Amino acid sequence: MYSPGLLFAIACLPLLGVVGQKTLCDTECQKGCDAACQAAIRGAYEAESRSWVGDVLTDPFFVTTNTSSATPGDLIRWQDIPSSQLANNWTIPASLSLSRFMYVTEDVDRKPIPASAWVLLPFTATGDGCGKKLRTVVWTHGTAGRSRQCAPTNNRGLYYDWQAPFVLAEMGYAVIAPDYSGQGSDIPQGFMYEAGFLHAADAAYSVVAAKKALGTLLGEKWVVFGHSEGGMSAWRTNERMAMANQEALKQAGELVGSVAAAPALRPQKLIPDSMKRAGNGPANDPFSVYFLQSLSKLYPDQIKISDYLGDLPLQRLGVLDQSCIITGSAAVGNFTPTQLYKNLGWLTHPATDDWAVRYNGQGPHPLAAPMLVIQGMADTTTPANLTMADFDLTCSTYPESRVHARLYPEMAHGQVLEAAKGDILAWIAERFEGTPVSQGCSKENVQPLTDRYGRDGVFWTASVGQF
Repeated sequence: MYSPGLLFAIACLPLLGVVGQKTLCDTECQKGCDAACQAAIRGAYEAESRSWVGDVLTDPFFVTTNTSSATPGDLIRWQDIPSSQLANNWTIPASLSLSRFMYVTEDVDRKPIPASAWVLLPFTATGDGCGKKLRTVVWTHGTAGRSRQCAPTNNRGLYYDWQAPFVLAEMGYAVIAPDYSGQGSDIPQGFMYEAGFLHAADAAYSVVAAKKALGTLLGEKWVVFGHSEGGMSAWRTNERMAMANQEALKQAGELVGSVAAAPALRPQKLIPDSMKRAGNGPANDPFSVYFLQSLSKLYPDQIKISDYLGDLPLQRLGVLDQSCIITGSAAVGNFTPTQLYKNLGWLTHPATDDWAVRYNGQGPHPLAAPMLVIQGMADTTTPANLTMADFDLTCSTYPESRVHARLYPEMAHGQVLEAAKGDILAWIAERFEGTPVSQGCSKENVQPLTDRYGRDGVFWTASVGQF
């Protein structure tokens, strides 16, 4: 449910004690956090905050206006980033152009709410065979955290950098990426974590809004591709575009395919599996805490965090509210399952069941377009057996679905993006070229060429300069 490029050793990092004027680990947090614990949290925060473009709370771009009278798909604000800033405020590769924008999407009751997003454009228009219009890929990101600071638009490398967006843009695609409503934009309900049904709206309306700024530059066909939480979002987008009463979303054009990589489809099943795997060791699971926090804001009268979260992690929620996934992992990742939760009753609460249908969009549902499912067999974050259970459920319920699953041996949650990159790019190209996809589902166990392939994640840091 996260970008693997953000988790690394933090114990030896420099320290930073404050977020603005507020202490990162306040008095309550310090009660259960010794000097080494506080050093780890502060060090994680410094590493994390170095990747931020600025402060979302003070950046005029992120000022959120009242959208109650707006229409989903409206463009609120568009900002073309000057080339002089691409290697300073951001770390965007040479040849690419970056814009960011605020637009209108919709809430679960279809009322308009704001969201932010970014667009990467390639150096030149290779075109889709129709007057050099660009082929459009919507990129849906994995878990970044819950705070507004975690918006990929506010990340120097757009959060996934070479794992997807940079490569796609250099291949000639226009890449549009929503931050998701509430991550970047300011809305009362906050970022609605794992809300795939709503993320699908964010994806489609980001295309509608971007077209209003880019004119006829974008073609009518588009593909959605995401990883982890974003893999779930890509899956849900394909489902929602097949539903009735979605005419407003369909202004985005023709969805010709979706790629769901390591999709985090059902957190109610992922979390117990994660706790079972942890045993008596660290749960390494800030994701479940983000989920509980989001549920408590959406169902405040029914889900109380203090009824479920352990006393020590409860004291560290303030840290999670001011930071992103690196710091969140440092703050609550080392707790064992029994330290992290008093009980997991919230996962089977009627409010969570309601959330699963209305916010996440759990089905199964028919698909609007072909779908490629990418799954690492060594993935312990979104395990293969859980992903394939949803694959089988979709295919048994809707046997005419055009879904192909590729399974990669010994690839973990993040590594699978590297192993599958060539396959994903080829599949996306075929969708724009109109290559037919037969009805029916299929699975394929990918066979590596050697047994010497890398199994560890390698993360990239931009080095700006002339050579």
